[in-house]
Amino acid sequence: MIAADDGARLTLATIHELQVVFGGIKRRVFDIASDKYHQKGGTSGSALPGGCGGLATGGSDPYGVPYGCGRADIRLAQDGDGELYLLSKSDGMIRKFTTVLIPPTLQTTGITNEICTLTWSSISNDVYRLQFKNSSDDTNWSDVPGDVTAVGATAAKTDAAATARFYRLLVFP
Repeated sequence: MIAADDGARLTLATIHELQVVFGGIKRRVFDIASDKYHQKGGTSGSALPGGCGGLATGGSDPYGVPYGCGRADIRLAQDGDGELYLLSKSDGMIRKFTTVLIPPTLQTTGITNEICTLTWSSISNDVYRLQFKNSSDDTNWSDVPGDVTAVGATAAKTDAAATARFYRLLVFP
């Protein structure tokens, strides 16, 4: 939670949700803690211990991902070197956050019957736009029609190119 900075002590701070990307899929920290809790033998009737206390908290988050009762009971901590850690009492884990910011890289290219297929590493639910230019001297890039919404750790797009082209990817997380 980040403190509200408007000078009024009764102003509530905005709550932010932590998400991580693992194996090309965005996950909520709550879901990661819940999975580990159940792998270790947790048997609560809800996703995590803590219950709902009669509150109707079940449903879907803004992205349509279902959630349920319980609490992750997590704490963020920073060590003397500035490393960020997540402590979760529900599953008994300490996790170290690391940043790996890798731009999508075209992995494979294949041409069959003058149709070029390009494949790249992706993050599920991110939108990718493939662009091309016919010469390295061209200053403008053109869109290959139709953006790609990734559904896993890899995504692909075809282009009916009759000539050699230069390609690049744009990402819209």
